[in-house]
Amino acid sequence: MSICISNHNRANNRYDYMIMSVIFTLVAGNLGGALQPIRLIGLFSLPFVMTFIYNNKLRFRNILCFFILCFFYSLISLFWTSDINEAFKEFFYYLVHISLFFFLVYLSFNANCPYHSIIKGWLIAFLFSAIIAICEILFDIHLPMNIYESDLLLNSGGTVMQKQYASVTFGNYNGYVTFLCCVLPFLFAYILTAVKIRCLLYGWLAFMLMAYILLINASRGGLLSLLICFLAFLFFFKRTNIKYKKIIFLILISFICYVIYVYSDILLLQIVSRFVESEAIVSDSSRTELIEFAFSLFLNSYFCGTGIGSIQASLETLTSGITLPHNLFIEILVQYGLIIFFCFLSLLYFIFLNIRKTKDLVIRYVLCAALCSLPAMAVINSSYLLFPVIWIYFSSLFVFATLNK
Repeated sequence: MSICISNHNRANNRYDYMIMSVIFTLVAGNLGGALQPIRLIGLFSLPFVMTFIYNNKLRFRNILCFFILCFFYSLISLFWTSDINEAFKEFFYYLVHISLFFFLVYLSFNANCPYHSIIKGWLIAFLFSAIIAICEILFDIHLPMNIYESDLLLNSGGTVMQKQYASVTFGNYNGYVTFLCCVLPFLFAYILTAVKIRCLLYGWLAFMLMAYILLINASRGGLLSLLICFLAFLFFFKRTNIKYKKIIFLILISFICYVIYVYSDILLLQIVSRFVESEAIVSDSSRTELIEFAFSLFLNSYFCGTGIGSIQASLETLTSGITLPHNLFIEILVQYGLIIFFCFLSLLYFIFLNIRKTKDLVIRYVLCAALCSLPAMAVINSSYLLFPVIWIYFSSLFVFATLNK
């Protein structure tokens, strides 16, 4: 099968550069607190988004119905939410994030090369963040918004070891790993679309850099997402008919295997540290208990959910430990109940159907890799619905699934 991605020979226009700029802004992470740069973009783009939605309400009626349902359900849930102050804050955040979602769709609708621009935007954002990440790993110097201190030590069976990690601007390494997992489908898509050998080598170097950071951070969900996206890439890559790509691929894979063999002791130590860290605040047992508590809240709410902004306050009534779900699906189910949860699953199924419909190899890969890796990615970060990266990620997938351009 030959590689195909729509309008790949057209020149970029201003909307293409705006797409890349919006995605690049994600690198700012938690800078600015509530008024993060990416949220400011969502806030100021609201008038354009409202006009765009009004003019294209029939084309996007399914996703519009979903967000309208969420909007009114959130309003109604204000009557029973356990934390009214947090509910109003999150209500504002969701409006901004929904605006961000449609703003990227609006830009893609007007761009000449929306698919390539989205791929490049995610790749550029990753490469810029990787510069900071490498400095963190090599020199153990972290930005002020990081919640962990430098010289973090782990106690493994009486053996004290130093924890190397990179969190960049995301506050903790779980947030950064979630960002990296969002980059993965687009990184491999860049390799699939690379025509020049130089671009192909850049893509593989970016992959090796990505793998190195994920191995150092030693997130099981992140490593599993990397494996899933890589296996999906192999499935699509073998169907291409470009011979020199396969030769370069074999050379680089051999090199990667050699590096893993040489540094296996260091890499294994980093991974094992996540399994043997007995005093971790989010261990496997605590996460299991957290899921049990969350389901009890869901059942006690008569399947209606505990309401917008309520999950942390509700969990505090059941446990004195960690009170953030660390699970995207649990976060939606517990707060918004069965109806919104099934609507969210329906959107994922809609993306799945578009995998079967499209004949474009790159689009099929991005959607397939994203869906297959979602279960692993969805259990890494402490919170997802308030994380702007997730909204831009799903907006990017929505563009790939629906925009025929």
